[in-house]
Amino acid sequence: MSSFIPEEQIDFKDDDNFDKKYRSIAVVPDVSSQFNRSFLDVPFEPQTRIVSSLTKAPRLQFPPKPIHCGKYSFTMKYDNNSSTLQEKLEDQLDAVVGRVGAYLGFDNKFYFSLIPGSKFPMWKGKYMEATVCCEVDVNIYHGDTRNTFIVEAIRMKGDAKSFHAFFRTFKSLATDTEETTRRAIVTPPSIPLVLGQPKDASNAFQPIFTLCKSEYCERRLEGAKMLYNLLSQWQDDEGVRESSFIQSCILHLEQLIFDDFHEVAHQAILVFEYVLHIPGYKSAMMESNALPFLFSMVEYVPEPFYATIHVRRACASIIASLAQHDSVAFIKKLESNGDDVLGWTNRVHELRFDSQIHQLGEEARSNLVGQLV
Repeated sequence: MSSFIPEEQIDFKDDDNFDKKYRSIAVVPDVSSQFNRSFLDVPFEPQTRIVSSLTKAPRLQFPPKPIHCGKYSFTMKYDNNSSTLQEKLEDQLDAVVGRVGAYLGFDNKFYFSLIPGSKFPMWKGKYMEATVCCEVDVNIYHGDTRNTFIVEAIRMKGDAKSFHAFFRTFKSLATDTEETTRRAIVTPPSIPLVLGQPKDASNAFQPIFTLCKSEYCERRLEGAKMLYNLLSQWQDDEGVRESSFIQSCILHLEQLIFDDFHEVAHQAILVFEYVLHIPGYKSAMMESNALPFLFSMVEYVPEPFYATIHVRRACASIIASLAQHDSVAFIKKLESNGDDVLGWTNRVHELRFDSQIHQLGEEARSNLVGQLV
């Protein structure tokens, strides 16, 4: 029931200014405490489906099919002959997740991580090689009929060509069908250099170095990619192997490796790995201030590490190559920075989370332990 404020509690005076004070009746509602807050601050709580007491909810669940599935999706069938409902719920979901995960691991250029912490299975993957990068999400939904599931791949960003090649093979494996024929890609012919035209490395690379120092991260990223491409074309040129050019190139790469924009830093690390194959660069890289940072990247990391696995492999390649080139100078540089090289060699077995990183770590360890004893 509602109650009125008694009139005795209201003080009326003859000299009250009517323009400032008014007589009003206040109503104090007498309602349940569950309505004492605004409905606006009540969080949205979707209705949950009540599961029968005879079965428990499975650890994983597949969301229903969305209204619209993208172009890059297909239907998988899974026949389960389990005798009980519980076995059907548990085994079927685990088997489908395991099968999709196995198909996603067919290509070592793409690396996929099953994202933990969600009852809806979802993979995130990344491809990164040279100057090409592509990120993909993979989801599973319930199909239109019993024991069917819809697998959808979504290109989040990056190169379309590598995504299309991945999806064609992935779909053919998952559906046990032949891979569709690729359309021939016409590559325009490159413009030949004029015979007798001298090459000037300093003039050719100066615009790229200017991009690498730009205040805009997009330009720095393009500069790192252009630096990779031009170095691959000019790696046999004498100007690229001159001491002054090597020092300038390593200095610009150092700045990009410590860039706040992680895509710029990752691309710079791939360039840093590439110049290992150009004569004269290893000695300059040994004195680089980026070496301790690259060394710190060769450590154990838990899943999901799809976003950095390619960069960590590049760092492991750099560490293994420089440790083989001059192990004494390598150890001296790292220990001057306060790194525990001996402790790292004792933890190489922890790198088994990735076979490539572990193999490169063992190569580096074999070249270092003789100098640390």
